[in-house]
Amino acid sequence: MSHRRTSRPPRAVLALAALGLALVTGCASAPKSDPAQMTPADQLTAWDKETRSRAHYDLGVDHLGRGQIAHALREFLAANEYEPADPWIHLGLGECYRRKSLYEDAERHLLRAIELKPHFQTAQLNLSALYAHMQRFDDSALWSQKLIDDPTYPAPWRAYTNLGWAHYRLGRSDEARKAFETALEYDPGFWPAHLNLGILEAEAGSKLEAIDHFEKVLANDPGPFAEAEARYRMGELFVSLGNRGRAVEQFAAAAENPSGGQWGKKSQDYLKLLQ
Repeated sequence: MSHRRTSRPPRAVLALAALGLALVTGCASAPKSDPAQMTPADQLTAWDKETRSRAHYDLGVDHLGRGQIAHALREFLAANEYEPADPWIHLGLGECYRRKSLYEDAERHLLRAIELKPHFQTAQLNLSALYAHMQRFDDSALWSQKLIDDPTYPAPWRAYTNLGWAHYRLGRSDEARKAFETALEYDPGFWPAHLNLGILEAEAGSKLEAIDHFEKVLANDPGPFAEAEARYRMGELFVSLGNRGRAVEQFAAAAENPSGGQWGKKSQDYLKLLQ
């Protein structure tokens, strides 16, 4: 049975360096034919299903944006009860499970989203990032390359950055560097590519070049966790260069960051060594 469609107003939600969520309507599944076997959701009209699904979905996106993962998951699961064939709901579920480190569940929902919408670029990007979390770097590279090869993909710098990270973790430094540099050709201010290039340059012994990339990370408002990482890595480089004052400055800034996570803690520990 056909039913009226409405567009969902876009609202960006940030996930991993290359992850995101937006609001788009999906397709409702066909109701069961036997009323005795129908759940309360099955007995609703298609329009009612979409309306209720949208309400739960929008709440899920809002919770996800606030970092309230358990609440977001509950809402996406409720939305899925009404529209189990909506790829955007599966995208949301995938992101919730990823943030809860339930990677197999996240993979299942992202693959389902792509099954329902084969050219679902956001789900493909999220899947490439998920596989990096799962240490499945060959698979991460595969899905990143799919996006790079897609001429309709509007943000190739994100896919190149994911591809570069996969190459880096597979020990392919030259390929990784090329991918990160290509990402910056598309978007010179894309901080994840600068962060990763800084790591490469530091490992190669190019300390000043690495510091330059980390400073560009800070200049592009990366968020507190990435800022703390960039500052910690700069602090290490300044120590190796014999510049104790600059090192203390970076470690102190990272240590004072309430959302710096492990990088803030490591900076606190390093400061104690320098005192």
